[in-house]
Amino acid sequence: MSTPVPKELFSAVSELPGVSSPVTLLGYYPKSQPAPYLFLQAAFFIGGKYPYRYTQTPFEGFALLYTESGQGMVSHARDSSSLNAGQLIWLPCASGFSIHAVSSHWNHFLLYFNGRESEYFHTCFIKARADKQGFFLSPNSRFSNILHSLENRGETTFSNPLEQLFLSTSLLTEALSHLQENEGSRNCPSYLLEIRRVLDEEYPYPYSLDLLEQRFHVNKFRISREFSHFFRQSPIAYLTARRIQAAKDLLVSTPLQIQEISQNVGYSSPTLFIRSFKKAENITPQEYRRRYCRLNT
Repeated sequence: MSTPVPKELFSAVSELPGVSSPVTLLGYYPKSQPAPYLFLQAAFFIGGKYPYRYTQTPFEGFALLYTESGQGMVSHARDSSSLNAGQLIWLPCASGFSIHAVSSHWNHFLLYFNGRESEYFHTCFIKARADKQGFFLSPNSRFSNILHSLENRGETTFSNPLEQLFLSTSLLTEALSHLQENEGSRNCPSYLLEIRRVLDEEYPYPYSLDLLEQRFHVNKFRISREFSHFFRQSPIAYLTARRIQAAKDLLVSTPLQIQEISQNVGYSSPTLFIRSFKKAENITPQEYRRRYCRLNT
């Protein structure tokens, strides 16, 4: 496959061992174009199937790795970190890195950034230690939607400098905003962090403000007010977003029927699930599966 993506990027990625781990080039910035001060050099989607493994040779620039579903592992600069669905990690590429699948399927996006302003974002990610371990995006993050917009562009070149600035800035600032939210949660009352953990892990359970009040022995109005202050949305809105995120993962990585998925993520009926999903994503679960399903790639 011939394309003017930098050889140190594309040749390595495109020659992954085994046809069972397809690589999709979502876009690249042509080498013939003047480089903006910040640009997305190349973007890939990789449907990694165990024992998928890839080693990136050193080069100038940075990578952002986002796990859509499954689990993988990344190693660089003597650090190793596991990456679960919904997690991001920032990777300086000067010393290279290696990644491999841990689960049977590991669907992930690999984005390469460059330009002089990429150093500024690098400093921000390093300060937050986002190069040492993966961090979760909140369930209502726009990051995944921005990535999926790359798949729907209908072309593979990022040749417009203004488009480059907007796209790169949108992706990086969206990621950093969630890092800053995580930093702010350090001053959050411990009971709120525990509520968030419970909602993240026990989202299929039919939690309400009344049930949270009973479990944590805190007035439900206080829970709602303080949770909204620290996490920018109410507990119930957070729970709904977490369920939708879990449903999106199941839609693209399993053959489960819509009714089964609705039950698995905590909805009492498929009708309520479909209504909630469409309100959040502007498409039905069936349409989302047809558009983004990875089972046959």
